Amino acid sequence: WEVTYVTFRDMGAAFGVAILGIYLLVVAQFGSFLLPLVILVPVPLTLIGIMIGHYLFNAAFTATSMIGFIALAGIIVRNSILLVDFIRQARSSGKGLRDALLEAGATRFKPIFLTAAAAVIGAAFILTDPIFQGLAISMVFGLISSTALTKSQFGDGYAESLLTSSKFIRVNASLFRQNRHNKSVNKSTLTS
Repeated sequence: WEVTYVTFRDMGAAFGVAILGIYLLVVAQFGSFLLPLVILVPVPLTLIGIMIGHYLFNAAFTATSMIGFIALAGIIVRNSILLVDFIRQARSSGKGLRDALLEAGATRFKPIFLTAAAAVIGAAFILTDPIFQGLAISMVFGLISSTALTKSQFGDGYAESLLTSSKFIRVNASLFRQNRHNKSVNKSTLTS
């Protein structure tokens, strides 16, 4: 059990470092701390499919399953970045949020679906391999679930992040102005 514990501990740490690295790269790319969280939301959604796949195949979650989960994070984040970039470009050209979300979903879904389908077909060939079955299950079922769930949930998350960030900016700006006003009132009271 110690070898299993050490293996999963190390892979979990590697996964955490990978997610942090992806988050920081996306922050640098988009200049927002909230938008990368929306981009990373589909990553945990892959676990739904991964667990269902392991159950259906009556397979244990092994080290190769974890490798598949880590590899899947990169594919899923790429798909989310495609959507976010398309939405941002549509918004900068003057489209409304709803129109940009609908157009992004309609236009970018085909490349996202084809990427997922190609990876699923490629991984399906090793579903019966005794060593790499966990990796294949993670890739196949994780991609299917995350692609389906991302399509239905991504627009809501993007819209919410825009609304939340603009509210956050407005609230902080008003608090800043109020704090600055209070300091100036306190200074004038002290000098009187």
